[in-house]
Amino acid sequence: MQKKFKSASLNTQTSVILWANRFQFAPGERAQNLRVLSRMLLWCQEGRGRVRVNGVGYDLKPDDFLFLPWGREILYHADEHHPFWVAGIHLIPDHPLDRKLTFAISHNNRDAWAKCAWRRDLAWPGLDGVRVGTARPLDPLRLLGTYIIDRFGEEALPGISLRSLSHLLVHEIARTLAQTPVAPPGNDIVRRAQEMIESHGTRQPSLRELARLSNCSVSTLRRQFRRTFGLPPYEWMLQNRVQHARRLPNRRHRQRQVA
Repeated sequence: MQKKFKSASLNTQTSVILWANRFQFAPGERAQNLRVLSRMLLWCQEGRGRVRVNGVGYDLKPDDFLFLPWGREILYHADEHHPFWVAGIHLIPDHPLDRKLTFAISHNNRDAWAKCAWRRDLAWPGLDGVRVGTARPLDPLRLLGTYIIDRFGEEALPGISLRSLSHLLVHEIARTLAQTPVAPPGNDIVRRAQEMIESHGTRQPSLRELARLSNCSVSTLRRQFRRTFGLPPYEWMLQNRVQHARRLPNRRHRQRQVA
């Protein structure tokens, strides 16, 4: 079960974004970085692939994202039959305000920034280790992430903008993870059930239907939901619908204002 936390406890006063880009892996392509000194928001835009972080594998499909820890070893492995499009934003949690910003990230123990003592990680409660979530194209986290990458590729943004965007990004990651509980990697039963619930819109599927589509028994489905979220499936579905309903009025209001 993913932790609940308050984004107000996150110290982002000295954080800054130092790299942001998109990358396409060819089918079956692999790439490895032995020690990456950054925190990173990584999400899948198209295709499928597997990302191995510190020895643990995570399967990614469109809209899945990972928030990755400092000092990680990472191996990318694209699906054997499809290209794998990913987008990533690297940030330094603690970069002194009086230090010049250099747009480079250390990826191994031998590059120029590997022993930089004043680029540091920070403890961010609730964002430790690898965090897993889902953010669709029109969700605030994806819109913000896409904006950062687009602007980063167009021109050199001033430091104050990169620090402000870093602050917004970290708190949006925290908000998204707190509002959208997702199954941990490897729990395919719960992930499939969640996908089915989302695809049914306002119609709530029965437990028997969910179990059939998730290739398991009803008792197994109940047990997996309780183990993952601490709730039986129907209570999780109810909470999910309430959260969606809370967000809808704000979106409709913004749409009326734009119109």
